Amino acid sequence: AQAFRRFKERSFPFSPPVTIPQGKALSFEELMTLVHNDLEPASAELCPPMADVLRALDGDDRWVVRMTGSGSTLMVLP
Repeated sequence: AQAFRRFKERSFPFSPPVTIPQGKALSFEELMTLVHNDLEPASAELCPPMADVLRALDGDDRWVVRMTGSGSTLMVLP
């Protein structure tokens, strides 16, 4: 609930919908460049240690780092 409240207070923008042409197959890497979690900035403000982990892991080409929902889980995918 706190992440949603912070998102609303800060007027963070929602991302536009991702559009994938019908019949187009995307690789995992292509898909991951299109999707992200709009609540991540709000959750990172509320939980600086989580933001530190995201920063430490992001940018390494060996994996993709994503936050689920409002920040209950961080996932690292090879």
